[in-house]
Amino acid sequence: MIWLAWRQMRTQVLVVFGVLVALGIALALTGPHLVHEFDTIIKPCEAKPNCGGVANFSNSDRFLQSVSLLLLIAPALAGMFWGAPLVAREYENGTYRLVWTQSSSRARWLAAKLGMGALVSMVAVGLLSLMTTWWFSPIDAFSNNSLTPSTFDRRDLVPIAYALFAFAFGATAGLILRRTLPAMAVTLFGFIGLRYVVEDDLRPHFMTPLKLTSGFDPLEPGLTVGGGGLKSSDQVVSQETVSGTGHVLSANGNVGPTSGEVNVSSNGTVTLRGIGKCAGKATNAPAPSGSVSQSFGGPGAQVHVGNAKAGVPSMENLNKIVVPCARHYHLHQISYYQPLNRYWPFQFIESGIFIAAALVLAGLSLWLLRRRTA
Repeated sequence: MIWLAWRQMRTQVLVVFGVLVALGIALALTGPHLVHEFDTIIKPCEAKPNCGGVANFSNSDRFLQSVSLLLLIAPALAGMFWGAPLVAREYENGTYRLVWTQSSSRARWLAAKLGMGALVSMVAVGLLSLMTTWWFSPIDAFSNNSLTPSTFDRRDLVPIAYALFAFAFGATAGLILRRTLPAMAVTLFGFIGLRYVVEDDLRPHFMTPLKLTSGFDPLEPGLTVGGGGLKSSDQVVSQETVSGTGHVLSANGNVGPTSGEVNVSSNGTVTLRGIGKCAGKATNAPAPSGSVSQSFGGPGAQVHVGNAKAGVPSMENLNKIVVPCARHYHLHQISYYQPLNRYWPFQFIESGIFIAAALVLAGLSLWLLRRRTA
């Protein structure tokens, strides 16, 4: 049975591993060039705050983008082109009748095909993940953002678990639907669906997020990075803007769409809509000839100053007026985040979820095949 399973897949497998060998050679040859560009483009950014060198480099290098995209879609391809046809094609061609009349049981036949396909899928995607992780290591070390979805999903262990799950999902879909093309479509959408649920709903809560309380600036809300605050490598789960009474005004750094406007009159009076007012001093107010509208975190969240025809007041003047008002009402920001040192625990947890799901699907396939008559 194992030999039969291998013979049915060997052409596709040899082609895929040939592509992997070619890609490995390309990565090995371009590695020194990547290191050179890293040293000349990215590393100088260390001395420049908010330098866009990493983003500009990543966006301009098409080969780098292609390698990253390939690892993103490889597990889905394994499920669609190896998993979905595994049993569905036997039904379409009618060959299942011959196979199931042999001495080996249906369960043994399916177990051999599932085992071979799962092994090939994991090895292929695992090699691709290994090469990609190595090739991107200089950029990852500098960016220090391994918990972001665009990096976490394409490094180390989780792509292997994704491939195993996608293959098992495809095989189960093919067994149930008995048609290859519908099974491929169901596999694609099912794989994307579970990935989305895990990434958005489960991963941020694999472990209890840490909590950080910091001051809130209505003009420049956001993260408190450095100086005892959040690190750039931390992954923020959520943020809340809270008043001194403990009332949550909104989440994710905004004062909120209904209470999110900060109005500054020409005499310096500040109105935090939904919160209160602060009487300002004319000497600290923006010049009455100025008018500005500045977004600070979402639709409807604006700062309005004056009603004049020309001129724009400085941010320094706005800060002198608005920030003390926010402090007067004890506005503060609560951030919940996952630190970078949880990267490997998260890799193991997420891999375990997809491996467990794959085993459940494999068991379901064997159970369904035993109950199904030819």
